[in-house]
Amino acid sequence: MAEGERVALGALVEALAEAAHRGGDLRALAARAAEAGMVLELWRVRGHVFWALLEAPERRRGAGAYVFAPGPASGRRGGDFEYVLQAPHAYFDRGTGDIAAALFFGPGRGRVRAFFTNSVYRYAGMPAAEVADAADAETSADANDEGETGADETDAAAEGGAETAPSRARKRRRHTPLDVAHAREHGFLAATAAVARVFDQVVVIQLHGFAEREGAPEFIISTGADDGAWLLSSLAQALGAVFERVWRYPEDTAILGGRRNLQGRLLAESPRAHFLHVELSAKLRTRLRSSPGLRVDLADALLTLPAPAMSGEDADAPPSPR
Repeated sequence: MAEGERVALGALVEALAEAAHRGGDLRALAARAAEAGMVLELWRVRGHVFWALLEAPERRRGAGAYVFAPGPASGRRGGDFEYVLQAPHAYFDRGTGDIAAALFFGPGRGRVRAFFTNSVYRYAGMPAAEVADAADAETSADANDEGETGADETDAAAEGGAETAPSRARKRRRHTPLDVAHAREHGFLAATAAVARVFDQVVVIQLHGFAEREGAPEFIISTGADDGAWLLSSLAQALGAVFERVWRYPEDTAILGGRRNLQGRLLAESPRAHFLHVELSAKLRTRLRSSPGLRVDLADALLTLPAPAMSGEDADAPPSPR
């Protein structure tokens, strides 16, 4: 995505977030959307209004889709967070887009401010053999990476050290310009930065998926960092009350922690923003897609997290008793 288009999209999402949160003129924003090659639509779903920022039909290029729920948040049973649900790999991680949308328009209605998703397959345009190789490389890198260091994977070889199997796998992996979780030049990152600027306290929850493996859990949850956090412990407890086998990264597993996720890295720089990387097993995704009751349980676990007192306290510390 060109820099000018990316900046315009970020500014537009920021204005939409502000208007959804505090009120604003949707018609003026519609004109700005057209200038950015997007369209702004007003949706009514089950009697509720939503604002959808989508690619213009004649300009489909994988810019993503950004849907907001305007008006005051209601039905919260946790802290004072604004929640944003994201499905950055809706096509590759099968079912994650459907599940996130079902949560947003269903049990999460009134509790989730926005839903962001990719609009084009992350490997669009690649030959099938290269797609398979890239996917295999990604799995291999995660499976063999015993705690990512965050350093460039070629550092060891450059300094005369031995190149590891994970390093070779990473070289084969291809984060394409359409992989919105790993492409710095994509507007998805700018849109995430925009909501972090607008909302006083925000939790961005990304849904991902992994293939079935022997002994694997139903969930692998992470903050995208190499250490845990009180927020992760709260989520693990809430999920564990309903679901089986919830693993935390890095306490319970060294893989699928989302350490290279750009939205996670961005939000880690803000004391008022939080990131949750939620990996769902294939079997669990199948169950969630077919069970409204199970989606209610998931929404209740994800969207009732206790917010810390932000004034004069460390946002990464657990809330102090009053």
